[in-house]
Amino acid sequence: MAEKRVFQETDVPFVPVPWGQTKVLVGTAAGGDADKLYVAITEYLPGKGHLMHSHPEDDEVMIIVSGKGYTLSGGVRRDLAPGTVVHIPAGCAHENVPLGDAPLRAVIVKAKLGRLG
Repeated sequence: MAEKRVFQETDVPFVPVPWGQTKVLVGTAAGGDADKLYVAITEYLPGKGHLMHSHPEDDEVMIIVSGKGYTLSGGVRRDLAPGTVVHIPAGCAHENVPLGDAPLRAVIVKAKLGRLG
């Protein structure tokens, strides 16, 4: 059985990605064995966005903690601000774009379909 992990998110460094920077807190990329769950903090940096994409096998939830931006899906644009929660079903094409001079910071949670519950 896997061991419980307890740590400070500030102990995990950001890694550069094309749309800004991210730090994986839970998931196999974090060196753990959570293959059904992914939790990260992502900063979409000014002037960079996450272009249209989808996650065929992952439901995704974004919780905006700071900054402003928008998400686009199905031709509908929705504003993002602190406190906004976005549920993106598996396979749903979407993009996320920061607005202004500050990063759009979000907690990202992904869960593999058919493995939880």
